[in-house]
Amino acid sequence: MLKHVIVLLATVVAFGFSIHMMAQLIGYTSPWMVLMLFMCFLGLAKMAEPVYMLKLPAWYRALRTWERAGEVYRKLGVRQFGTLLKDTPLRFMNLTVYVSGDRRDLRRICRQVESAEAIHFWSAILLLPYLVLCIWTRTWAPLGWFSVLL
Repeated sequence: MLKHVIVLLATVVAFGFSIHMMAQLIGYTSPWMVLMLFMCFLGLAKMAEPVYMLKLPAWYRALRTWERAGEVYRKLGVRQFGTLLKDTPLRFMNLTVYVSGDRRDLRRICRQVESAEAIHFWSAILLLPYLVLCIWTRTWAPLGWFSVLL
């Protein structure tokens, strides 16, 4: 556990230094700076998993009737997107959610998947004010690109 805390603290220091240097170069108002902060959050949340896993709010975890039916998922192409993530180099972004390593520890796999979902959820929540600012200032290009990112 101490090793994980040390690695996490070192990551915080490295990201903090990187953010400071990038802000000096391009300023805090640049969309590239927002992208850097977004990526740093994702990285820190992932690095923190051995120490603390983010959780989803209870209302978000509840299974709704329309989700059970699966019709919306089929229309949105969720299965095809899953295949894209599984069968391309994108899979290397989070290898811990795949069953192939330790098939019998389903609890661990479920925690990893839930943590990955929580990281995405909280990063979207943190990015939302910037998206609202993009709408307010009518800067459509960053709004479009960050919407795709989510």
